Order: sequence, then structure tokens, then C-alpha cells
Amino acid sequence: MWKTDKVSTFISEENYTKHVVDASGKFILGKPMFIYWPKWSAMNNWLPAYSLNTLARHFEGNIAFRYADVFTDEKLRMTYEIYKYGKAFYIDEEGKAYIYPGMISTEGVKDWIENRKYRMSPFQFAAPAVISDYRLKWADIKKEVRWWYADNLRDHIEPTLRKIGFTYIVDMDPLDWDNVKLNQKTDRQIIFLVSFILWIVEYIYDLTCGASPAEKKAAAPKSFLKKKATADSAAKTPTKKARGDKIE
Repeated sequence: MWKTDKVSTFISEENYTKHVVDASGKFILGKPMFIYWPKWSAMNNWLPAYSLNTLARHFEGNIAFRYADVFTDEKLRMTYEIYKYGKAFYIDEEGKAYIYPGMISTEGVKDWIENRKYRMSPFQFAAPAVISDYRLKWADIKKEVRWWYADNLRDHIEPTLRKIGFTYIVDMDPLDWDNVKLNQKTDRQIIFLVSFILWIVEYIYDLTCGASPAEKKAAAPKSFLKKKATADSAAKTPTKKARGDKIE
């Protein structure tokens, strides 16, 4: 693939599919990889490149250090739900991906990998194949909804949820990387909010347009079993004879 892994190198969507995870989702690289989406202006100033190259030499090429384009290779970026530059993932020798907490640094990444702190990462999954065009559309929809919620509602809702201690849908400490899972609590908040709005709409509809309890009871259809039971009861009830009827 590359002549040497003792330096960091660029990886594209095509190279990722050809050498890292194929279209079927099989991990084929054969060794760990650290992939980073840098801010390109910083990359041109050699800041992240210095850390990546130092790490590549430190690990003697046993770990592939790669950087990807956050702007052009959209499908690879959205495969890992990278919405802005500065995110990184480590893929171990078994093909499992772990998000790196925060901006990269030589000593920070070295300690994180060598002491296997990545195993404590709250966001880990099997390294995926590059998503299709169809899944890219769905990923874009999720991104836009999350961004809109974060820009308009999250700062108004989360403080109240933290006061209540509703930890199922809010992180008590957003910087606690031992417990925070990327986008998990945001998604739950959105689901709860949408469900609550739909419940309110249904309740208002029932109040304004729904039938009264008496009307509902009168209009309630009788079941087939009830109808059959009524018919059998009527058939078994003897007919009362009139006084002048002949008795046989």
C-alpha cells in the first residue's frame, strides 16, 4: 500500500476501501491504524503532521498513521460521523474502532495507545465500510437535525435535565470521556422531544375534534363473539304462547 508506515500519509475513500475495510465490511489492513481528520490550514503549517510523523516513527511502522480530508472525501468522513475537523479514531488489530478524546498530541496519543486506554473509549464499534450514496443521505439528515437541535434547543434543555438528574438522556459531565458516548444522549433528547410534541398534538386533537365518551360508547362496534352470543341467546329463549293457542 505505502512504501513505509514510519511516516504519516494521506488516505482517501478509495484507499480505505482497497486496503483497510473492504466493501463487504471486512477488516483487511492486518495491523492497527490511527486515522485523523485535521484542519487543513493547520496541516499545511505542519502542526498535526509533526505529531503524526513522530508517532509513526515511535511505533516503528507497526501502526499506520493516516490523515483524511474533512472536506472532499465526504463518504469516508460521514462513515465515522465526523462533522468537523479535529476528530480521530484508532482501529486495533482486530478491526475495532475507538474514538480518540480531544485534539491529538504526541504524548497523549502515545500514552492512550500504549497503556490501552482506548479500550475505555465510550464510542467503539467494528470499523465500518465506506457508506453508500443512499446511506450518505440518511447520515446528512441526522447531521442536520443534530446541528439544528444543538444550535437552537440543547442549551435550553440540558441544564434542566441535569438538575433533575435524568442521566438516561443527558450527560452530567459532557467532558467525562469515560462515560460520554458520541451523539447518544443528543439522539435520545431529540426522540423524547419529538415524542412529547406528538403526544401534545394528539391530546389537543382529542380535546377539540374527538367524540364525547357517550358518543364513543354508542358508536363502539360490537364484536363478532358478542353478536353470536346474542343470537344464540335469542334462539334458546322460548316463545311465549298466546292464551288461544292450541296445546298439542
